[in-house]
Amino acid sequence: MIDHITIRVKNISKSKIFYDSLLQIIGYKTVLGKDNDPFRGYGIKDDPEFEIVQTDSMHPPNSNVHIAFKVCNKKTVKLFHQKALELGGKCNGKPGFRPVYGETYYASFIIDPDGNNIEACIY
Repeated sequence: MIDHITIRVKNISKSKIFYDSLLQIIGYKTVLGKDNDPFRGYGIKDDPEFEIVQTDSMHPPNSNVHIAFKVCNKKTVKLFHQKALELGGKCNGKPGFRPVYGETYYASFIIDPDGNNIEACIY
């Protein structure tokens, strides 16, 4: 079982704005880190499941990572994709069925400010 995932970002301020707003769509809230902290943790309850942290000289930013968030319905997949684009994310796959992953697999993909492939899916 995975407890949490952390990715290192180039610009923590920019990434906080992006993820603070985007992850609200799927019910995540900020559960770790203040505005001036070099990190932020997000979760549905009180424990962070997804975290971002500012890169430093010893730890370069992550990119080309694929993270998929399971959501409750197709409408949320669409809202997640739309919000990500509004926040400056780049489309990496419009909302739709992905039969290659399963008959009922429905997902969208965006590229975050650091080049990571972020997905919202339901199946």
